[in-house]
Amino acid sequence: MTDKEFLLFVRCHALEIEHHGPGSISPIVEDLREALRARGLGPGCHVGLPEKLTGIKIAEWYAGQIVDISDSQGWFAMNTLLNCLDKFLGPEGNR
Repeated sequence: MTDKEFLLFVRCHALEIEHHGPGSISPIVEDLREALRARGLGPGCHVGLPEKLTGIKIAEWYAGQIVDISDSQGWFAMNTLLNCLDKFLGPEGNR
């Protein structure tokens, strides 16, 4: 998957999560987990890095946060992250 495809994939999956309840997002989260795994990454990736995240690393971080929050069942945190979707991924995923 190209970086652009990954960015759009993450954005579409985040929007899908927004329209489902916590009990029905497992398949969506698993899709994100697999996409991260294909990039050699996992939940919580890029957290605590000394450099500022830019470009595709922001989308990777965002996807990793969704997976990590789902794994820990932090639904308030998930809501907060989804509310910031446009800030991190752009209004249409155009970064």
